[in-house]
Amino acid sequence: TFFHCLAIKMKKNKTKVFKLNFNGGDFLFYPSGKRCKCDEKDLENFYENFFKEKKIDAIVMYNDCRLIHAKAIKVAKGLGIGIWIFEEGYLRPYCITFEKDGVNANSSLPRDKNFYLSCNILTKESIKEIPGGFKFMAFSAFLYWLFSFLLAPFFNNKL
Repeated sequence: TFFHCLAIKMKKNKTKVFKLNFNGGDFLFYPSGKRCKCDEKDLENFYENFFKEKKIDAIVMYNDCRLIHAKAIKVAKGLGIGIWIFEEGYLRPYCITFEKDGVNANSSLPRDKNFYLSCNILTKESIKEIPGGFKFMAFSAFLYWLFSFLLAPFFNNKL
């Protein structure tokens, strides 16, 4: 998967990488990650201890609105840790968004339409199509949630 491949490339560049798994879907796609089974009330303390113990200087995640992500972001901001978020692209298909500090409503992108009107417009021809597309994404999502269900006894599924 994307994050597993990203971690491999980062490790080849001598970057320490840690992955937290919160459900069976996380485990399926990154089995070597650290399993987190703590309760919501303990999540911020868990993050603070983990970030300090591992000397984390940046966190990277997909989406910033889930409870587990919002709490990680809150703790990271308090510790001065860099925050990077992936999200389904604003310019679809075949695009992905990667922003510092947040996406969607948390994005630092300008809200003024004139900014966008003054930009060069991407044409379909300038976007590289990536094989797999929707079918691959849908199947991956199906597997993620199936294994989240199947491995539920090993995780705290309230998060």
